[in-house]
This record gives sequence, C-alpha cells and structure tokens, in this order.
Amino acid sequence: MIFFLLFSQIPGFTQFRAPEIDSITKHISLANEQKLVVEADISSFRLELKRYGTVREPPLLNAKIKYDSVSVMPVLKYQIKDRVGELSIQEEKKEGSGIFGFKNTCELTLTPKIPLCLELSSGASNIDLSGLKVAKLNLETSGKSTLCFNSPNPVKCEELYISTQIGNFRGEYLGNANFDVFHFQGGIGLYTLDFRGEFSGSRRVEIAMGGGSLKLILPKEVGIRLKPTGIGFVGAGSKLSLVEVEEGWYESQNWDTTGNKLIIHIDSSFGILRVKIL
Repeated sequence: MIFFLLFSQIPGFTQFRAPEIDSITKHISLANEQKLVVEADISSFRLELKRYGTVREPPLLNAKIKYDSVSVMPVLKYQIKDRVGELSIQEEKKEGSGIFGFKNTCELTLTPKIPLCLELSSGASNIDLSGLKVAKLNLETSGKSTLCFNSPNPVKCEELYISTQIGNFRGEYLGNANFDVFHFQGGIGLYTLDFRGEFSGSRRVEIAMGGGSLKLILPKEVGIRLKPTGIGFVGAGSKLSLVEVEEGWYESQNWDTTGNKLIIHIDSSFGILRVKIL
C-alpha cells in the first residue's frame, strides 16, 4: 500500500500496470505459392526463425506470437498475389506499459520448399536459415542476436543486408548463404562474422561500423583480400596470415592459386579487428 501511495503521486503512473499476456497462433498450409515474402517490423519483439524439421509435407508457415497486450498489439496478415505468399507482421504500440518486464516473442517456422524473401526488423533475434531457400535477406536487429547458415543455401541470395546499431551480433557459416555481395552495417558493439561454408567463385563483403570490436573467421581454402580502414589489427596472428600488398590491402598466401575468393572492405570510425583463418 505504501509503495502504491508513493508512486501514485508520479504523473502518468496510472499508465503502468502488470503485463497482460496474450498470444496469437497462425498456421498456413502450402497451396500454389511459388515464393514467400515475409515482412516483419517488430522492434519490441524477440524474433526466432527456423525451418520445419523432417516433415514429409511441411506447411507454408507457422507463427506463434506472445505479447503484453498492455503495451503492444501485433497485427498479422497473409495474402496470395500471383502465386506469391505475402506475410506481414506489424506492431501497434500503446501508451501504457507493464511495470514488470515481459519479453514479447515471435516464433516463425517456414517451409524449405519454396524461395523466401525476408524483410525482418526486430529486437534481439535468433535467425536459423539452415536448409531454407533464401533469395533475399534484409535484417535489422538490436540486442544480442545470431544468424546462421549451417547448410548451403540452395538458391542464390540476390540481396543480403544486415544492420545492427547496438549490441552483440554473431553470424555463423555465412559462406553457405550463397551471396555475391554481403553488406553489414554496425553501430557500436561486439560483432563476429564467420564466413566459413561452401564457396564457389568470387564474393564481396562490405562492412561499415561506427566502432566496437569485429572478429572475422575466414576459411583457409578461400583466397582472402582484405582492406581495413579506420580499424586496427589486434594480435600478431592476423598479420602473419595476411600479407600487406598495396595501399592497405592484405592478401592470403593462396590468393593467386585458388579460384574461390573473398574480397572484404571494412570502413570504421574506430575499433579493433581480429582475424582468424580456419
């Protein structure tokens, strides 16, 4: 009672209430769709995304959303246009918020049968795209987030863009993403980009950072050409593995002898860079 009387004198206190937990479940069967577009703009949610497991006839998608209805209302819509499935998940924020913390969550399970175009914006996230056909990925995330391709992407990823303004981000086996150009935009944080995986031909990586720490894990069987601008190497192992050749460019010793190549340009305001070649 004393606690309530004290805080009830604070302007706007009546907006604060304990969270009221609600949920939405959406299950959609695969019909005649040839492609699935997912647009999720849910900055106050933690996003979990993965593929269906070993199911003979997997559905198109399954969505499970848990949220605090005091502070936010998710809006989920699905339609088919010209044999393209379009899933939209948006959030409508409310003025009130729970006095006790609750983590809104959105779990998406997607079919491995058809190509996916993913436009995702969330808080913390755990995105596992292993075994999915990813034709496009635009991911904006914050907090502690992971992205992994534990198996080769069976289709070309025509656009791959990752943006994280603050927090920790880890990308695992990004070489399996089957991209031509990979864009990474970071603010200030701890970032690990692991480019091991299945390579074919030449690929390019563009990294822009405000600052922080960046760790690159690079495959030893791929020719590496790296130019770090505004960011300094840490550790002798990096310079022993890569030799400076011209105007700040570093190359691996197998650059001229392998057909599979990875060209990386880093533009950073400040920060530190660690490179590990495995």
